[in-house]
Amino acid sequence: FFEDNGVKLKVEDHGRVFPKTDKSRTIIQALENKIQELGASILTNTEVVSVKKVDEQFQVKSSDQTFTSDKLIVTTGGKSYPSTGSTGFGHDIARHFKLHVTDLEAAENPLLTDFPHKALQGISLDDVTLSYAKHKITHDLLFTHFGLSGPAALRLSSFVKGGEIAHLDFLPNQSLENLKTYFEENREKSVKNTLKALVPERVAEFLAEDKADSKVKQLHPKDLENIISQLKDMEIPITGKMSLAKSFVTKGGVDLKEINPKTLESKKIPHLHFAGEVLDINAHTGGFNITSALCTGWVAGIQSPWD
Repeated sequence: FFEDNGVKLKVEDHGRVFPKTDKSRTIIQALENKIQELGASILTNTEVVSVKKVDEQFQVKSSDQTFTSDKLIVTTGGKSYPSTGSTGFGHDIARHFKLHVTDLEAAENPLLTDFPHKALQGISLDDVTLSYAKHKITHDLLFTHFGLSGPAALRLSSFVKGGEIAHLDFLPNQSLENLKTYFEENREKSVKNTLKALVPERVAEFLAEDKADSKVKQLHPKDLENIISQLKDMEIPITGKMSLAKSFVTKGGVDLKEINPKTLESKKIPHLHFAGEVLDINAHTGGFNITSALCTGWVAGIQSPWD
């Protein structure tokens, strides 16, 4: 769709798709152009204040106008980044019609940690594994001044609330046995230089601590075992995550049990449809959420012709 409408795309690691411009405005402009081409109307600066159904017709009211229709599709998004208009009003509409809305929480957002991360602040790691319980995410990771960010942290955020212990594997493709052999083969080198061949220099310094200049062969077996263990299973206490307002995605929404999956119509209220992130669906960043929004919007939109 986007390439057919003049947007050049690029595919990055893990199947993530972005416009080549790296600007969200490129995507917005393509959608606005298509809407204009199809003859639809966009009303800006027109905040909807109430929605109700009277005599089989929906009444959508703004501060100074009332719109009526036989069919209504709610595509207001979740509750993330309210400055964009995602205020959660779509959930209020659902509640008005007595539909169940599941608990809303932040997803795809950075993690706050109780961890001596200042020494690692600003370090970016490629394809490490961050895990909690049965959830294992292998992706890029960024140490920040507040904790962890980057795709690995964002994806794990959907499964934690705060109070958990995450585990970081710097070298998911290396086994413990391979690492033990590696250190034995480099026993004449300094600990820091041996680690630098595996991880970024500042991570090497962090792991080596005060033994950075010692030779590997000089390490006490328990110290060497601890370094190898940290490479494969560093514990990071999670204290929380950024607020819902600052998350990329809203987890929760209109309960899917309330919605006909073939039409996205409410099972209780005829001709009332929901699509996009207002529903209890969420995906990873990188084009996956907009894909679900476009697909559900299309399904809801083709159910009956519009006047």
